[in-house]
Amino acid sequence: MPSRRRRAHTGRRESGRLYAMVYDEILQSEAWRALPAFAQSLYTAIAAQFRGANNGNLDFPASKARLYGISHKEVSAGISLLDQVGLIHKTRQGRLAGGRKLCSLYALTCWPIEASDKYDQPLVVQHPASNAWARWVRPPDWLQVVRTAKRKSAGRKFQTPHGGNGSIPHAGNGEESDHSSREGRRPPGFE
Repeated sequence: MPSRRRRAHTGRRESGRLYAMVYDEILQSEAWRALPAFAQSLYTAIAAQFRGANNGNLDFPASKARLYGISHKEVSAGISLLDQVGLIHKTRQGRLAGGRKLCSLYALTCWPIEASDKYDQPLVVQHPASNAWARWVRPPDWLQVVRTAKRKSAGRKFQTPHGGNGSIPHAGNGEESDHSSREGRRPPGFE
């Protein structure tokens, strides 16, 4: 007689297809609603890699981002926002080690983090889900944080508190100028 027990759900696979599962509570949360669309898309793309036993070992290098139509600038800006609202946790910072590249690794905070020695702080036992997104409260300057992230994701330079353009601070002659050196080189009539 065949067993009628249900198989344990250990991954997000249906007939060879992968999918992302995002809980309704997350979609209705203040953390989710505060995110721009590119950060929500990034979360969904990262969540699509979760197989039930690999949380904390989720990567999202530029090669995967291209498959989802997400630019590397959107990844950079989105990861920061997702971390700030508590939807993901970075378990390993990307770096060069022993002559090879190690990509950053992430965990979804709605699931327990699996034990691994790959993380910056290795885990011997499974770490419970933090659900940090559920406790997130929008800070007063959140709109400015999102605007800065959107500009960064679009590749536009932005004003920083020191008056620069988001790149290396300018070491000038001490005179304040509202014009860049390129502006002076524009052809006549180009404004």
